[in-house]
Amino acid sequence: MIQRARLAASLLLLAAFLPTTVAASEGPAVIATINLGPNTEATAFALAVNPNTNKTYVTPGWETLGCESHIVSVIDNSTNTVLAPITVGLSPFGVAVNPKTNRIYVANIGGALCTEESSNSVSVIDGSADVVEKTITLDGVGPAFVAVNPRTNKIYVTMNGGCCADGHTVAVIDGSTNAVLRYVDVDLNPSMVA
Repeated sequence: MIQRARLAASLLLLAAFLPTTVAASEGPAVIATINLGPNTEATAFALAVNPNTNKTYVTPGWETLGCESHIVSVIDNSTNTVLAPITVGLSPFGVAVNPKTNRIYVANIGGALCTEESSNSVSVIDGSADVVEKTITLDGVGPAFVAVNPRTNKIYVTMNGGCCADGHTVAVIDGSTNAVLRYVDVDLNPSMVA
């Protein structure tokens, strides 16, 4: 376990904010540029590393083709190869990993940035099988970024409303039941959360 954690910590992955690429680096030098594949939905926006499986999960956000996207790209960090993508809700945006439960949480910002269609959901991915095991529907508009507290198994999702709405809450989710515990009122359009 310690060796895996060191490997995940020593590999720096950068979302290039350009279609289809992620850069892998060990120290000051880039060791690989990873093409997310022929999937035209695959762009790089946010990413999270799962130290249990040594995989990285990459969301497309809303840039380029992100508004039509329903996929999360998966990278095997030991080989820098792209594995099969995971289908989630509309316009996956923020992503976070709970290493204690081996679950990955993806905020699907959906219609807040793109269309009248709306996801307003969080996809819960089983890190062992890389399949969605649950979709949590949220009240409010524009779930954007996700943070996990592994000790309490709580997930925090900013509801910022995107560019066209007035989001002002953070959803708190119980990771053991996938139930929304409460919504915390915050200032207008909360963004990053850690």
